[in-house]
Amino acid sequence: MVGDYVFDDEGCPTRINFKSSVMNNHKCYSVNFSDGSQIIADEEHLWRVQSKKERNGDLVNSTYRVLETRELLRNLTIGKRKEKNYSIHTCSPLKYPEASLPLPPYVLGAWLGDGISRGSHLVCDDFEIITEIESNGLVCEKLSDPFMYSMKFHGTESTRNYLTGRIESHPRNFTTLLRKLELIQNKHIPPEYFVGSVSQRLDLLCGLMDTDGCCDARGHCEYTTTSYQLAQDVLELCLGLGIKAVLGTGRATLYGKDCGEKYRIYINTLLPIFKLTRKLIRQRTGGKQANRNEQRFIEDITEVDSVPVQCIEVDSPSHLYLAGRNLIPTHNTVAGAQKCLRKIKEGLSGAVMNPDFENFRTSTWPELRDWIPWKMVVPKHRYRASPSWEPIKPFSIVFVNGATLYCKGLKDPESARGSNVNFFWYDEGRRDLTGLGWKNAIAFCRVGESPQAWCTTTPAGTEHWTTKFFMGEMTDELKAVINELLDKGISQNLFATYKTSTKANQVNLDPFYYASLLSAYPSGYLRSRELDGEAADEGGSLGDRMWFNGKELLEYPEWEQNLFDFGIWQPQRRKSFQQRKSTTQMRLLEPSFVQTENEG
Repeated sequence: MVGDYVFDDEGCPTRINFKSSVMNNHKCYSVNFSDGSQIIADEEHLWRVQSKKERNGDLVNSTYRVLETRELLRNLTIGKRKEKNYSIHTCSPLKYPEASLPLPPYVLGAWLGDGISRGSHLVCDDFEIITEIESNGLVCEKLSDPFMYSMKFHGTESTRNYLTGRIESHPRNFTTLLRKLELIQNKHIPPEYFVGSVSQRLDLLCGLMDTDGCCDARGHCEYTTTSYQLAQDVLELCLGLGIKAVLGTGRATLYGKDCGEKYRIYINTLLPIFKLTRKLIRQRTGGKQANRNEQRFIEDITEVDSVPVQCIEVDSPSHLYLAGRNLIPTHNTVAGAQKCLRKIKEGLSGAVMNPDFENFRTSTWPELRDWIPWKMVVPKHRYRASPSWEPIKPFSIVFVNGATLYCKGLKDPESARGSNVNFFWYDEGRRDLTGLGWKNAIAFCRVGESPQAWCTTTPAGTEHWTTKFFMGEMTDELKAVINELLDKGISQNLFATYKTSTKANQVNLDPFYYASLLSAYPSGYLRSRELDGEAADEGGSLGDRMWFNGKELLEYPEWEQNLFDFGIWQPQRRKSFQQRKSTTQMRLLEPSFVQTENEG
């Protein structure tokens, strides 16, 4: 939204000054790049590109041009050899302030590459790496094994506690720090290292490349690991530094024996990503073809089904911003999840509940899972990010900034009781027939600044507790309390109800899906609830008489529960969701930052 920040092409945060309305039925294209990344854009989307002639310097006073997607199609290839004509320059490293990190970045990178995952030992046969580690304030003590070293900081020897008689480790003990970062037998790049300064992140990459990276005689750089988690982390680290990197896979072998899958990251950059001299002197940092290291080439552009698009304008001198995700239509569950995300990023703890456990498992959790910033989750809880994991009992998710999210589907109203929290989200509140689950839960929403509780639900009847509580008149007792607060100068809103409808959200929905809803609810109270967002009582006309083909309806069918629950049964939405999931999983292998021009 306007006022939020994105990154510009120089890697600096830039403010969004303008956001257009969502536009539909535009002709859309998939723009595919040489590193495997992909952006969906409409035909009027603007790109700052270089043609082959501009890259070769054949055009005077022209370094780049701004073209629409449809204009790129006219000269996508050039010459008899059908060479790729257009390219986009990679972004500069994302700029974050210098961070206070427990381990020097280079040392952590070297340990991730050649360290023993159980503690502070490092396997190394290159004295230059040992020298670099010691220049970061550590001592590398050579052990009996000819290539084994023990790393420690100066003055961090263990001491005896004379009161207890126990040997106690120093707070700066290397293994203790690894344990605090949850790295023991769990190698990964901790979240705080992704948001360090450019020099800190580059040092980390140098440590990784000095140990597990290589540079061949032609100057091509590559990082190799058998750890999928490390491969993903190193790829993200490279992209955040503005480095063109592509992830590939292969089979790891040792003396002809297959040792399982390996992951290879092919790296093209002019940044010095080695400190080890014998590797650094091979890295190509100049020459005629060096410019290609900072270019992503447009491989092809193919027309795809139209999706909602939106333009933004940013407060950047170049008017460029970095893009890598498509716009996704939302419904009420996603709105609740996004509000949770904002609270979590502030370091606040909260709870997410659904009155029905099965509905929590099949509706609330899949949507919530997609919005959780899993890089902020402590490593031991990240396995829950997998779509194959399903909750079978209440659980909590702990974040590296200290926030905790308690998640549960209720078996009964009493099970809503729990820990004191700052926020509480109650999804599909109409499934709670009495409101006791809500009342029990909000009693524990009372810690921190401005505790908040919110409920997202499809409307129920006029006598349902959600209708009375959120849309009914306040009691005299509540009015008296609010007036007392106003007299004391406290003007904060205590209640806010936001109402919308499927009809109002029509522009963001698949038109065939919306047509299927209209045919399912031509009239009656179900239409009032599900399409119009109105509270409506049961009884009267269920719908059009033609539904029943002249047959007598002997008893009320529980359609609302079994078929038309708006939060569960959405054929078009579910299909789209599954397609989006598979696309997301594919992109996780090769994410990228692509510069794109303002369209506002």
